Amino acid sequence: SLCNKNTHCSSSFRTNLKTMRPFYILCYCLLISALSLGAVAEQSAQSTIATPTSSAQVMADTLMHAFWSKTGVAGMSVAVSQGGELRYSKSFGYADLRKQLPMEATSQLRTASVAKVITATALGKLVTDGKLDLDAPIGQYIDYLKAPYSQLTARQLAGHTSGIPHRPASKKAKNKHYTEAKEAAALATTQDLLFEPGTAYAYSSLGYNLLSALIESVAGKPY
Repeated sequence: SLCNKNTHCSSSFRTNLKTMRPFYILCYCLLISALSLGAVAEQSAQSTIATPTSSAQVMADTLMHAFWSKTGVAGMSVAVSQGGELRYSKSFGYADLRKQLPMEATSQLRTASVAKVITATALGKLVTDGKLDLDAPIGQYIDYLKAPYSQLTARQLAGHTSGIPHRPASKKAKNKHYTEAKEAAALATTQDLLFEPGTAYAYSSLGYNLLSALIESVAGKPY
């Protein structure tokens, strides 16, 4: 996770990150390799990778510090798990530059579109458990939706073929913080569809707001 809303990250960071993609991938591969080698050494020596003196820990710290310096972001937090066990967790830089608050493992960060990966994973789990049909109208699961939104399917929403715009046109609506999935879903249903669902592609964050409401309804848990 990189930065948060108070870190004042450089506006050119996203552009720079695209050109730095090979470096990003290399850092990721080296980090996983270092921790994997540490895990092998741990098994043979019956020690723990979590100790500060672990060579894998030192290597991972050095690698991530170099990545943080290279990207120029205010702060970042890294965690790696293997086999359901947390192998590495470290934070670098600041969570708030103005207040000079250091980044910590518990610092709350904006997930941005990483949340879409989490949402898609949750959908897959519900499908695997037999609780959700990807091709059924979502109105079967969300009783407060009206047509045409109730006729959309989870597959269309997840694949960005629902016709729902990416974001609301209103700047006020776009910048508002929504605390409940139902509230965010209501925002999505105020938008006119760009095309007949399933006939074209248009990236949509609002569509994933609807998926969040769908997950809540099907799972019976807040999302």
